[in-house]
Amino acid sequence: MSFASARFRKGQKVLCYEPDPSKQPVIYHSEIKDIKFQDISKLLDKETCDYLTKDTDTVIQPTYLIHFPGWGPRKHTSTRPCKTTLPCRYDRWVTEDLILDLSDESLKKKKELDEKALVNQQKQTRKRKTVNKNSEVPTAKPLLKISLPAALKQSLERDFVNVTLRNLLIKIPRVPSTHDILNKFIESSVAKGSGYDQ
Repeated sequence: MSFASARFRKGQKVLCYEPDPSKQPVIYHSEIKDIKFQDISKLLDKETCDYLTKDTDTVIQPTYLIHFPGWGPRKHTSTRPCKTTLPCRYDRWVTEDLILDLSDESLKKKKELDEKALVNQQKQTRKRKTVNKNSEVPTAKPLLKISLPAALKQSLERDFVNVTLRNLLIKIPRVPSTHDILNKFIESSVAKGSGYDQ
């Protein structure tokens, strides 16, 4: 079993990426309410899981219950305040890769994303005004709703964040290529006399 330690502690003030990948990527001030260690091997692709587990069959990683101050209704409709041990309606469980320390670099990244979000919001407002002036109502295509298993959804969300926000892309073609690796394997096998000569 591969077991990772938690980088953050309960009650710590942190920054957290927007956990919903369908929304504008921004970073919010937040607080860690709880920490759970979970087996995430089912959420990872086979290559990543094989790399992390090597000699084991599970990967235990911390997941954090994040509270976003200011989210939710302005007035609490329930008699119980949001600061109980139970998660609020707007609290989210996230993996460690969505959380940032409160550092100057993280705050700079937050400011950059906030500026991009503002520009994007202004563009959307201009588009709406243009559509209203032209009095042409664009026909909306019907959305196709697909229910995904929770494990697949979380894996897709993590990939979205890594690719779009963090620019963690694999450069293709890779060096050495698969063809080169297999040729070297065959050459070394033939040299050793293992019988892999085809």
